[in-house]
Amino acid sequence: MVTQDLKPKNLKLSFDDPILTVKWDEVKEPSILRYRVFYRTASEQSFQEAKDCSTKNTKCEIRNVTYYTWYSVKVDTALKDGYGPESDTKRIQIPSGKPGVPQKVKLANEGQVKLEASWMPPLLPNGKLIGYAYKFYKSGQTPPSGTIISDPTITTKVFDKLDADVDYMFEVAAMNKDHVGVYSEARSARTGVDKPTLPPTGIVATKVTATSAQLTWTAPLIRKGSKIYFSPKSYNMYMKTAGKMTKVGTASENRYTFTGLHSDTKYDVGIAAVANEEGPMANFSFTTPMEAPAVPINLKTTAITAREATFTWSSAGPDDKITTYALYQLSPLTIGKPWWSFKTTRGQVKNLAPFTKYTFAVTAKNTHYESGKSENATFITKEDKPGKPSAISVTGLWPGSSSVNVSWDPPRDPNGVITQYTVTWFIQLRNKQTVSTGQQRWLQIDHLKEETMYTFQVQAHTKVGIGNPRIQVFKTKYYPYGSQSITIPFEESVRVESLAQNTNFRKSFIDAVAKVADIKNVRIADVRLNTEENAVMFVLISKEELHGSTSTDINAEMNIVKAKLQPSFKVLGASTKANAVSFGTTNAGEPAASSRGSGGSTNMALIVGLVCAAVILVLLVVVAMMFFRYRRKGLYNKFDNNFQYNHDDDSVRYVESPEVEMVGPSQKHRHKDIETVPLADADELT
Repeated sequence: MVTQDLKPKNLKLSFDDPILTVKWDEVKEPSILRYRVFYRTASEQSFQEAKDCSTKNTKCEIRNVTYYTWYSVKVDTALKDGYGPESDTKRIQIPSGKPGVPQKVKLANEGQVKLEASWMPPLLPNGKLIGYAYKFYKSGQTPPSGTIISDPTITTKVFDKLDADVDYMFEVAAMNKDHVGVYSEARSARTGVDKPTLPPTGIVATKVTATSAQLTWTAPLIRKGSKIYFSPKSYNMYMKTAGKMTKVGTASENRYTFTGLHSDTKYDVGIAAVANEEGPMANFSFTTPMEAPAVPINLKTTAITAREATFTWSSAGPDDKITTYALYQLSPLTIGKPWWSFKTTRGQVKNLAPFTKYTFAVTAKNTHYESGKSENATFITKEDKPGKPSAISVTGLWPGSSSVNVSWDPPRDPNGVITQYTVTWFIQLRNKQTVSTGQQRWLQIDHLKEETMYTFQVQAHTKVGIGNPRIQVFKTKYYPYGSQSITIPFEESVRVESLAQNTNFRKSFIDAVAKVADIKNVRIADVRLNTEENAVMFVLISKEELHGSTSTDINAEMNIVKAKLQPSFKVLGASTKANAVSFGTTNAGEPAASSRGSGGSTNMALIVGLVCAAVILVLLVVVAMMFFRYRRKGLYNKFDNNFQYNHDDDSVRYVESPEVEMVGPSQKHRHKDIETVPLADADELT
């Protein structure tokens, strides 16, 4: 159990530059594993653990503290099963440390007997600055004691009425209330000098890219053999252009960056120190490297069709020695080469997919490198005529049905937004019928001609046009004998033709009937409307028909189904009439309900045609008989008195004295005097 005896006491803090020491009394408890020390500065919100102080000792040294800062410290104990209570928090202010060296110290000639010193505050003041101390003396003399400047905002000092043509030295140190910092490196200047006598030295190209170069150098010496550097006011920067050195800029310190350069190019430059006048020039040469060109900009699409797109862009660096541009297809991903090469800032890409979202980016290339990719250009190609539906299926609504259900899958290449589908069916290119299904991908066609080979074709439409058809051939069959038709009337408050406008009506009706009658959905077929009776009719397939065998007596089952359907139930919120269900039996080859689909009109037309043909044939036969009877009537009249009929032997005698020639349709007969003509066995004289 943790008790107050585990709390570290008598916490003491002390600072001996650069160490903050923490001490406390030992806690007499064997279960203590170690002590933990935590601290924070006044600007910090939370404590942090002193990692070097995790020990059983009662002393901790915290290093690298910040000068001139308040610290809060506390200690606790680590036990086997947790941590003990924390000590009281103690605070201590770390005193100021030695300030750092002032920055950018200069001594410049401001006239023949006048010099000006300037500097910047140190990066690490280590306390609040209260001023500066400086030393100003002639070159070769012992530096004097520091002279105090009690205002920390003053960072310049002018020395006038000096000896002419004399080298002077200047050093400066920062001060806080506790310390005087380290003096800067001595800077020198010579009075009475109008310009430097020597050029800068030690020129180095510290950072060279394809478009820029940074140079640094050392100030010129006051004179040859001297170790004192001249302090110029500035430096003039030169670059050789058209064979001549031209001033391109000014540097206030020993550093300058040339910009706007070109890759893989040699440059000749010059640097001259300036006092009242410009000194001698130091020459230097460097060569920019061959680097990747700048990333192209302003990528745009200027012309988009269903299968092509034209792009334009701009070069960010017109003198990048670009050889080609690469236009990349980022999406959709493609198999094979995903980029196109162009020599100008314009390119056309072909063989794109219609109505597809594409993303492209462009890069620039030189002989060695390729730039990064530009900002993306995203667009959607225009629509085109769609492809074929990817699959089509034609099935009978139930075994032996001459009604079919046509269904299909959307095109693999829709090439746009499918606005509708059209279904066409025909027999040997005759009596074509076409129906639009909108975006619905199925169609029920009722009462086609039985035992007939039909061709079905489905085509998809976009706003651009109609696609090629997908074709399926299917042979219809007869209705099985003995199938049961069922009629279910609805309440007069809702008309069935209004219900049928709902695209889900057929499915909802089948589901409702199957659920109420406790039968499988597949046994319900040929659902259709009877608007006169405000009813819905369908065919109930027997279990035997589903398995291909001949239906037997299903009256018992029908009575059960009928009884279950008699109570009122709802379909899409509409109620059926109670105790009004009726049913009957269909005959082979006849539709199971009185209403006919679009195929029924084809059957009726065929029947009417056959009847007309039969009537015409009968009329032709009658006309022919009358014609032959008329031709022979004269001959019969001429010889009728000369015939003698013998009913005993079924013969005819013709009596004539002179010779008579009888002409028939195929031969001539000559009869003299008396000739007996026997009749055929099948003939009978009347």
